[in-house]
Amino acid sequence: MKIKSIHLFSLLFLGAATLFSCKKAPSVEKENPSQQGSQYVVDTENSRVEWTGYKVLNAENSSHFGTIKFTEGQLSVQEGKVVEGEFTLDMKTISDEDLSDPDEKAQLDAWLKSADFFDVNSYPEASFEITEVQPNEKGDFNSTIRGNLTIKGIAQPIEINANISVEESVVTIKSDRTDIDRTNFGINYNLPPDEGIIKNNMTLQVKLSAYSK
Repeated sequence: MKIKSIHLFSLLFLGAATLFSCKKAPSVEKENPSQQGSQYVVDTENSRVEWTGYKVLNAENSSHFGTIKFTEGQLSVQEGKVVEGEFTLDMKTISDEDLSDPDEKAQLDAWLKSADFFDVNSYPEASFEITEVQPNEKGDFNSTIRGNLTIKGIAQPIEINANISVEESVVTIKSDRTDIDRTNFGINYNLPPDEGIIKNNMTLQVKLSAYSK
């Protein structure tokens, strides 16, 4: 695969998450801020966000997928239910997992970290804050999580469905595959029209474990 096609493919990734500052869009305030309860710390070695990005070239769809690691995070649990959470992602760990050629993978990873996309030198972290968790009585997921995702200094409210399991010593969260629009986070890079179309939507899925302090 030539760099040109990698160039096209990268665009697809467009969206994972990044953190802090500046021009934050209106975010959702916590339903019950500063709740206390049992505290659980994220197992950063065995937790991750999985991403998929998409492109269209000559009427053919293709995608790349990979992971991002957590830097830290914690959850608050009251009466057996998750009520709050704050998480930080290390954007320098963005990694493609579908390319078998080491050189192609290295080029794509470097491009995703560049100013064209996540600009990890300027925005080395991404964050997500849980503002509300509601039970689901129907469907494949037992909970709906609402919160604020920050990417490249821009915060946006998002909603994800997830299966949450709370036990005495461990909490696990496995989310549905959820689409976000990369352009809402200032990730606007596009290819020349004759080289294909990078879709604005990208898919994220959280797989997380946290252990009681």
